[in-house]
Amino acid sequence: MTTDVRDETRRLNAAKTVYHLQNTELEEFFATEVSDREAVKNLLKECLDTDGFPLKTHTSLADFNIVDYV
Repeated sequence: MTTDVRDETRRLNAAKTVYHLQNTELEEFFATEVSDREAVKNLLKECLDTDGFPLKTHTSLADFNIVDYV
């Protein structure tokens, strides 16, 4: 579970970085040499809204504990 949180944090940080690099030579480099353009688009789409803010994450039902709310 902790690893999942760290991985999501890393994905979000990567998406924020790529978002701020849009329309630069560095973005082009990442999209063509390090990864592929489709993977970069998917990362942004899955993590950020169109203004660059993190999307709200959905909590898995497996993580839901009704006792916390009663």
